[in-house]
Amino acid sequence: MPDLKNRLILGDRVNSSLEPKPFVSIVLPANNEENYIDSCLSALKIQNYPEDRFEVIVVDNKSKDRTVEIAKSFGVKVLHKDQGPVGAVRNFGARHAKGDIIAFLDSDCVAPPNWLETGVQLVSSKQNTAFGGPYMLRKAPYWLEKFWLLEDRDLPKSLLGGAIFINKRHFFAVGAFSESITSGEDSQLTHDLRAANYDVIVRKELAVVHLGNPTNIKTFFWRQVWHSENYIQNIKSSVIDPTFYIILLYISSISISALWLASGKFTYALPTISFALFLPFVLSAKRIKRSKYPIQNTLHILAIYALDWTYLTGRSLGLFKSIGKWLRVIH
Repeated sequence: MPDLKNRLILGDRVNSSLEPKPFVSIVLPANNEENYIDSCLSALKIQNYPEDRFEVIVVDNKSKDRTVEIAKSFGVKVLHKDQGPVGAVRNFGARHAKGDIIAFLDSDCVAPPNWLETGVQLVSSKQNTAFGGPYMLRKAPYWLEKFWLLEDRDLPKSLLGGAIFINKRHFFAVGAFSESITSGEDSQLTHDLRAANYDVIVRKELAVVHLGNPTNIKTFFWRQVWHSENYIQNIKSSVIDPTFYIILLYISSISISALWLASGKFTYALPTISFALFLPFVLSAKRIKRSKYPIQNTLHILAIYALDWTYLTGRSLGLFKSIGKWLRVIH
């Protein structure tokens, strides 16, 4: 009897090991990503997860370059969603997903070989939980990437759209990504999940290399404008973000300084100008302290400060755009 019992137990283990792994749908939004999508899809081809247990869905958002051509060369499913923000593009792909688990990955991100396996294990092991990963720098980052991200070792508190694993049923239960905002849909999804009593956990094991970071000041500036043009529309998230209040202080200081200068009272303008110039330094000091970045010379500090000044200026313009959109809606 003991031998029979042992054989039955062993048989059960063998049978359970032969059960197919969960089927996963990887959804990639793409808009003019010809420079990166090849690297992204090449990394997915070498995942240590059974090829017949996942699909890749590229949702093209009106690309004008070779994005679609490159994607089709990999034999993946290519869909087209011309209208709507990135949240709508991701949702469109998710609605066509076959998998019980959806992995959201951006077309300018490169996942390590164990990314899919790890994500599936995490989602399968913890009920009612969505998992995300942080972004990592490329091996030889541009100066702007290096001094903006500072190799931050702190994990983000919210999901990042380019690295998410979630049960499809849970995703749609909370309303999927918001389609009313042009950016910040990942933060909104995090808020919606937690409000519905789902857990949200960001793990370093799900990190991906983000190749699409801005690499020059102009691109960086307009990226910040884009990220902040929904501050009013997403006011619940904005008011709990300390940086939002720094932006308000920055705008107020600049505005008051402009009024003093316009009236010819340069002495009165000096304190408010100084305060406005001091605010980017607050952000710089916070980022340096948090990341423990090894400052080597004064140029490093100046580069970090210049990026934080550009950040506040771009975010301020984005806030004005957000107010403009809000005013058009209410009228």
